[in-house]
Amino acid sequence: MKKALFSTLLSALVIPGLGQIINHRPIKGLIILGLVTVLFLGGIFSLYLALVEAMTTQPAGHVHSLSLNLILHEADMIFPVLFGTAFITLWLFSVVDAFRDGRKLEQKENRTANEILSDR
Repeated sequence: MKKALFSTLLSALVIPGLGQIINHRPIKGLIILGLVTVLFLGGIFSLYLALVEAMTTQPAGHVHSLSLNLILHEADMIFPVLFGTAFITLWLFSVVDAFRDGRKLEQKENRTANEILSDR
């Protein structure tokens, strides 16, 4: 249970994909890490573009009087929401997958250890 828990915590709290790397699945881990990075940066960039668009559509003298809430209300937030949803979904997949792979790896190690002990 230690490996499953450790890899799950790494994927959940440190970096998505790190649990897969710890579980001897480096290609899967690097793919998840790359996708999470792309989604995170894409989300930040699309949020920036939405905010810039919302602020530039306001009259020149009114930009300073607007609150952030009003700017966000007027921004087109579909892409930041899509990027954020995909990011969270991939992160959750990474956590669940790291736990499952860790448990399978532990079961395989336990079977191997039991076979060695039974051969003696």
